[in-house]
Amino acid sequence: MKWFFIGVGGVALSAFVFSQIHRSRKNERVVLEQSTAPTGTGLHSITAWDHANQMNVRGDNDRWSRDIKDFEHKSKAYRSPATATSVIIKVYHQSVFKGFLLIERHNPPYGKALPGGFVEYGESIEQTAIREMKEECGVIITQLEQFRAYSEPNRDPRLHVIDVVQVARIDDITPEAGTDASKVLLYAEDNIPWKEMAFDHAKILRDYLKWEKSHAVP
Repeated sequence: MKWFFIGVGGVALSAFVFSQIHRSRKNERVVLEQSTAPTGTGLHSITAWDHANQMNVRGDNDRWSRDIKDFEHKSKAYRSPATATSVIIKVYHQSVFKGFLLIERHNPPYGKALPGGFVEYGESIEQTAIREMKEECGVIITQLEQFRAYSEPNRDPRLHVIDVVQVARIDDITPEAGTDASKVLLYAEDNIPWKEMAFDHAKILRDYLKWEKSHAVP
């Protein structure tokens, strides 16, 4: 009888211990499954038991929690560059090329510049160019060709700006200075004020002239 009770007691104790382990694992699953990784992180929801199996190290739940908090901290500090578009406007009169349209900036940084501006939320690059040309130069453009993107972090002294440069042509139109432009100016290629240009617009215009000459039709 003594051995019988010992055997029964051992079974009962084993069953109790197993139930406690099972309950602990179940609770760990519930707690961690309720906390999903931030959207777009590429991380997936993971249970404490699955994570322990993957890492094969005890206490990795705490490290996982620290990783999530570290990611959330970095996400809050993340900054995206601003996006803008500048337009190289080629001016024609009676089908004869007269030069490039530049503006005299009304706000700092001062200097001559290609017309353009920042892309607003919900706008395409093309829509921004059309809006800015109307606001700054009083001209309506209908055809645009994308040239290049300029993204050097220090190209704009105000902040990091990615500039998507486009090219447009206007025929027999008289521009008028508007917002952010104190003057609208026309320069022939041999008269461009390179040293007076703001941002990296001198480089942009030089790059375009070089590209245009290399792609000229014989």
